[in-house]
Amino acid sequence: VNYRMKRKRSESGKAKTVDDIEDCCPGTFSESHITNIRQNLLCWYDKDHRQLPWRSKDAGAYGVWVSEIMLQQTKVATVIDYWNKWMKELPTVHALATASLEKVHSLWSGLGFYRRADSLHKGAKLVVEKWDGKIPDNVDDLCMIPGVGPYTASAIASIVYGKRAGVVDGNVIRVFSRLLGWTKADIKSPKTAKKCWSLVTNLVSPTRPGDFNQALMELGATVCMPKVASCSSCPLKKECTAFEMLQAQKITQIGGTIPPVAQKKKSHQQTVLVCIVTNKEQDTFLLLKRPEKGLLSNLWEFPSTQPVTTAGEDDPQTDGERRDALTEWLTNTLKLDFDAVGETEKKKGKKKTNSKQNDDRTMVFCGSTMFKFSHIDMTLHVYSLQLHDNLFEVVKQSDVIGIDQRKCCCVSQAELGGAALSTQMRNVFAVYEKQGAVDCKPKKKAKHADTNQKTISSFFKK
Repeated sequence: VNYRMKRKRSESGKAKTVDDIEDCCPGTFSESHITNIRQNLLCWYDKDHRQLPWRSKDAGAYGVWVSEIMLQQTKVATVIDYWNKWMKELPTVHALATASLEKVHSLWSGLGFYRRADSLHKGAKLVVEKWDGKIPDNVDDLCMIPGVGPYTASAIASIVYGKRAGVVDGNVIRVFSRLLGWTKADIKSPKTAKKCWSLVTNLVSPTRPGDFNQALMELGATVCMPKVASCSSCPLKKECTAFEMLQAQKITQIGGTIPPVAQKKKSHQQTVLVCIVTNKEQDTFLLLKRPEKGLLSNLWEFPSTQPVTTAGEDDPQTDGERRDALTEWLTNTLKLDFDAVGETEKKKGKKKTNSKQNDDRTMVFCGSTMFKFSHIDMTLHVYSLQLHDNLFEVVKQSDVIGIDQRKCCCVSQAELGGAALSTQMRNVFAVYEKQGAVDCKPKKKAKHADTNQKTISSFFKK
C-alpha cells in the first residue's frame, strides 16, 4: 500500500517519514457545505433511490446484516437473487445459527469470498448465545460479531436503529475525493480511509442517518461511478470541486482522474488439473472437500491438483504430461488402481491401458477453462474418468481417504445442483457437459449399493 509519505533527512542523515495526508487529501466541509449536501442528497434519494428488498421494513437488522456482507465486493444486481433465496431458506438469526455449514455454503455458492459466509454463520451463533438472537443496536457490540467491522456495524446501527454513525466504503471515498478535489489521493491507503471517517462523522445527518448513508453509497454506485461521472444528474455538483475543475477546463474528465486510478497488482498464473471421476451407470460423481483453511475452504470440488514443479520448470504443457501428473496424483491420493480399471475394460472387450499411458478410453480430455480470482489467473484442464466398478467401493466406504485426509462423498447429477460447489467447479462441469460426456436429461436417482456411504444430501441435515 502506498501511504503517500514524504521522506526527509534528519540532522543525523537517517531517512525520516512525515505524514503528508493533508497534502493528498486536503480540506474539509464547511457548515454551509454540510447543510447543502445533506439537504440535496436526501431529496435526491427520496425521489430516485433503487427499490431493493433489504430496504423494506420487514428486512430488519438480520436482513440488513446479510445484505451488507453479501454486498462486499459484489454488485447489487448479483446480490438480489442470492439475498431473496437466503432469506427464504434461513429467515432468522436462529435459523442461520442452527443450519449446517454445508447449507450455508450451498446458498452462498457463486458469490465468492466464502469466508464471508463462514463469518455470517459464526456471527449468528454468537448473536444467539450472547444476545439471545437479538442483533445489537450499537456499533461497539456489533463489532464483536465475526466478520463485522466499523463499516458494517455503522450501516446496521444507522439503517436499522437510527443511530448517528457514518459509513465509509469505496463509493464514499470516491465521492469525497471528488467533492474535495483530491487529485493525488491514494484511495486504497488506510490513511485516506481514516480521513474519510473523520469527514463523514460530521457530515452524516443527525435526523436521518440511515437514509443519508444509503444515499451517499447510492450516489457513488449509480451516479459518481469510477469510470463515468454523470455530473448532469448529480445532486451535489454545485458543491463539487471536481465538477468545478472540469468546468474550468483544468481537467478533461473526472472518471479516471479524480481520484487517480490505483495501480493493479499483477495476478499470479496458476495451472490446475481436474478429473471428474464418475460411474455413469449409477449416475454418481466423486467430490472431495477442500481443506478448512485457505482458498475456497470447506467447499466441495471434483478431484483436483496443482502440478508440483521444481525451480525453473514450467507446468505440464502437453496433454501427455498433464495425464501423467494427474494419474500419479489420483493413484497416490485416491488410491485408484488404473491397472484395475484397465482389467475391467478388458473384460468389456477393450484394450488394457498402462497406468502411466492412459488412452481416451480411460481418461478423456474434456477441455480447458479460465477462472480469475482477485489475485490469481487460473487455467483448469478438465479430464473425465469413467469407472465401471461401484464408485463407493473405489473410495473404500470411508469419509477420510488418501494422503490428503479429506472428506469425500458420492453424488448424483441431480444433487450437484444443490451442492456447495464454487463457480469455478461449476464452470468445470459445464466443460464436461459441453464435451458430451454426460447426458443432460434428468435421470432417476441412483440406487447406491452401500447405504453407509454418505451422499451430499446427508451433509445438509441439521
